[in-house]
Amino acid sequence: MCSSDLNVAGFGVVPAALIAGLVFGVIVVAEVASVRVDEPLRVPARFIAAAATYFVVFALFSLVYAFDLDLAGAVVAVGLIGLLLAVELLRDDQIDAYETLVLAGVIGVIVGEARWVLQYMPIDGYLAGLTLLLLFYFVTGVAHAYVVRQLDRTVAVEYGAVALVGIALVAGVRIAGVA
Repeated sequence: MCSSDLNVAGFGVVPAALIAGLVFGVIVVAEVASVRVDEPLRVPARFIAAAATYFVVFALFSLVYAFDLDLAGAVVAVGLIGLLLAVELLRDDQIDAYETLVLAGVIGVIVGEARWVLQYMPIDGYLAGLTLLLLFYFVTGVAHAYVVRQLDRTVAVEYGAVALVGIALVAGVRIAGVA
């Protein structure tokens, strides 16, 4: 399948462009609202911004596999992607920028190491990108709960359960040979 098979063509181009523009506009407005302290829609805006960040993380992790980078390049790329987008998820009024960068750096190293480990497992492409996303979700979720002083056993179990169920689904799909 060539790349032109994945593009919208014909009469669908205009609606697709309008929808993409609307989604992008919503994300930009949400990003702006999420940094304003006195914004009444700050909480839903923060949710939209986080959801968009996770979508971008999945897309970029999957692209690392699509571009078929060598192992060292893939590990560095995934680590940098994890670091940079973890900053977006960890930014909060309650900690300073240095602590945010340190935590994001640790997350980048963890996700980069996971990419290295996945090299030796029979998983690649979108499933591997999804696996990395699930790990990223777990690590950033636990780190953010720690930052805002809400980390307890229940929160850790919730993040862990979501990640484990997701990884179990990925393993099931892989074993079944669906993807």
